[in-house]
Amino acid sequence: MNQRTRSHGRPQTPLTARGPIGASYLWAGLLCLLILAVFVTLEPVLRVEALCFDDPEFLTDNPLIRDPGWDSIERFFAEVFAPSTVRGYYIPLTMTSLAADAALGGSPEQLSPFHRTDLLLHLATTLLLALLLAELFGRRLFALLAALLFALHPVVIEPLAWIAERKTMLAGACSLLSLFCYARAVRGRGGAYWAGAWIAYLFALLAKPTSMPLPLLMLMLDVWPLRRLRWRALWEKTPFLLLMGASAVITLVSHARTADVALFASYTPGQALLLIAFKIAFYLQKLVWPAPLTPCYVPPHPLTPADPALAASVLVVLGLAAGALAAWRRTRAPLAALGFFVVALFPVLGTVQYSWVIVSDKYLYPLPLLAALLAAGALWVRFVPPRTRAREAAAAAGSRTGRRARVVGALVLLLLAAVAGWTSRAQLAYWRTTEALYEHMIAHAPEEALLYSNLALEYERQGRLPEAQRVLTEALRHDPDAARVHANLGAVLEKLGRPAEALEHFRAARAQSDEPAEIESSIANSLLSLGRAAEARTHLEEALRLDPRSAAAHTNLGRAQAMLGEREAALASFRRAAELDPLAYTAYGNIGGLLAQAGNHADAIEHYRKALSIEPRFAQGHSNLAYSLTQLGQLDEAAEHYARALQLRPDLYPAYVGLGAIRLAQGRAADAQRLFRQALQLRPGDAQAQAGWQRARAAQAPGQR
Repeated sequence: MNQRTRSHGRPQTPLTARGPIGASYLWAGLLCLLILAVFVTLEPVLRVEALCFDDPEFLTDNPLIRDPGWDSIERFFAEVFAPSTVRGYYIPLTMTSLAADAALGGSPEQLSPFHRTDLLLHLATTLLLALLLAELFGRRLFALLAALLFALHPVVIEPLAWIAERKTMLAGACSLLSLFCYARAVRGRGGAYWAGAWIAYLFALLAKPTSMPLPLLMLMLDVWPLRRLRWRALWEKTPFLLLMGASAVITLVSHARTADVALFASYTPGQALLLIAFKIAFYLQKLVWPAPLTPCYVPPHPLTPADPALAASVLVVLGLAAGALAAWRRTRAPLAALGFFVVALFPVLGTVQYSWVIVSDKYLYPLPLLAALLAAGALWVRFVPPRTRAREAAAAAGSRTGRRARVVGALVLLLLAAVAGWTSRAQLAYWRTTEALYEHMIAHAPEEALLYSNLALEYERQGRLPEAQRVLTEALRHDPDAARVHANLGAVLEKLGRPAEALEHFRAARAQSDEPAEIESSIANSLLSLGRAAEARTHLEEALRLDPRSAAAHTNLGRAQAMLGEREAALASFRRAAELDPLAYTAYGNIGGLLAQAGNHADAIEHYRKALSIEPRFAQGHSNLAYSLTQLGQLDEAAEHYARALQLRPDLYPAYVGLGAIRLAQGRAADAQRLFRQALQLRPGDAQAQAGWQRARAAQAPGQR
C-alpha cells in the first residue's frame, strides 16, 4: 500500500468489494481453523484450579456470586456510586457473567464453568481481532496469522486463568467488537455499525472502566491506517466521548467512596514521569520477550534516574518517540502504533492510582497487544505486495517476489505463534493450583510479604496449619509491620489452640490495619477462646460501631452473649450475621450449637447442614453435626461426619471421643480404644477420654488387648 495516498487509507484490495463466493467460504473456513488451533492449544485452562489475589472478593467470599439470583443482578446494576460486593468497581456486566457461571455449577471448588466462559470470550476476541485487521489492512493472510499470534501470546494467560479478570476478558471482547463496528462504519457500511460501535463500547465500560480510552483509540486509527483524521472524525466521536466522561465520573466517585484513589499517589512529578516511562518500557519488553511472567512484579526502588532500569526505560521511550516522529513525513504508521499503545495503557500508567499493583501482564490484553499488531501490519503492507491478478499478469517477476515475501512473512508469524503457544502451555502449568501459583510468584518476588501471607491462607484452607504458621513467620521476617500478615498469623494460631499468642498478633495488626473493625472482631475472638467474654464484648461493640454490617462481629458478639448466658440475644446476633452475609457459615453453625444445647437436635442438624453446604471443609461443623445425629440414633451417618472432621482437622479432640463412642456402640472395641488413645494424646488425663478408653479396653477379648 502506498503510504502517501490520500484515499482515506483504503487498502489496494478493498474489502468493500464483493469477492468471489469461493473466497468467502475459504475465509470462513480459515477463521474456523484459527479458532480450533487456539482452542486446542489453550484447552488446559479448563483444568486450572488456582485462585489469585482478589478472587475471594469476586468469588470465594462474595455471597451474590456464591448464591446467585435476580436480586444479585439488581444490586450489581443499581449500586452505581457505592458498589458493595467488589469495592471500588462499577462492573455490573462482569459480575452478572460470573453469577451466571455460578448458577451453571461454578464454585470455588469447581472453577471449570468460569474458565469455560473465559476461553469462549478469548476465542471471540481472537475472531474479532482477525476481522478487524482484515478490515483495516485488506490482507486476510496477515489478519489470520496475526490473530493467531495474539491468541497464543503468553501474556494472555494471566487474564485467561485468573477468575477475577473476567472483567478484562469481557471488556476486551466488547472493545474489539466496538472497533470492528467503527472500522466498518467509517467505510460506509451503514448506520447500524455506528450504533453497534457505541453499544459495544457501553458494554465494555460496564465490564471494566479501563476501556474508557476507546474513543481516543478510534482517533489513532483515523490517523493511520484509516487516514481520515478531520473535524468530522472528531465530531462523530461526541457520543463516545460523552459516555467516556460519564464512566470516568462513576469510576472516580465509586473508588473514592469504597476504595483508595489518588492522583499520582504519593509520587513527585519527576517520579511519576519516571514510573510512566518504566511502565511503557516494561510492557514493550513483555510484548517482545514475555519472560519471566508472574502476577506480582517487584517495583523499581528507589524511583530515581540513577536506577539502571529506570534510566534504560527513559532512553527506550525517548528513542521510540524520536524515531516515530522522524518517520512521520514518510509514514504515519510508527507514531500511530506507538500512540495507540500508550493511549491503550493510559488508565494503568499510574496517573490515577487505584491499586497497589504497579505493573501486570493482564493490562496488555487486548488493546495494547493490538497496537503491536498494527505495527506488524505496517511492515507486512510495506514488504508484502498485495496478491492481485492484474499485478501477476503484468509482471510475473514481481509476482514471484511477492509470493516469496508472503511465504517468508507467513513463516515468521507461524514460527512466532508456535513459540508463543509452547510458552503459553508452560505458563499454564503455574496456574494448576493456588499453591503452585504462589510458589511461582515467591520465586520471582521473594521479599514480598503479601505472597507468603496468601500462600499461608491456602495452607490454612487445606488444614495444613503448621505449614501456614511457618510461612507467615517467614513473611514477618521480610515485613515485621505487615498488618495483614499479623492478622493471618493470629487466625492460624487461634485454630492451633493458642489464643494467647494469637491475641498478641491481632493487637500488633490493629496499629497498622486498614480494616479496624475486622481486627477488633479478631481480638474479641481470641478473648472468647480465653474465656474473657465481658472484655470481648467491649471490642465487639467497637467493631460494630466502626462497621455495623460486619457479619464476623455479629457472630462473635453472639458467642460472647452465649457465654454470658444471654441465649436469646445470642440467637439474634447469629441470625443478624447470617442475614448480612449468607455465606457466614459459622453463624449457622453457632445457631445449631445453641439449638443442640436446648435439646432441639432436629433443628440443629438443619443449621449444621446449611453451614456445611456453604463450607464443606468446616471441620467443627462436621463434628457438631455428628454429635446431634448421634443423639437421634443415626450412628452410621454420624460416624461419617466424625471421620470427615478428623480428616480435615486431625487435632479435633471432640471428634475422637464422639467417634470412639460410636465404634464402641457398634462393637468395634479395638477401633474405639485407638480413637480414645488419640484423644488422650491431645488431652492427657482427660476424664471423658480416659473413661472411654477403659470401657473399650474392657470390651475387648483378653487376647486382643
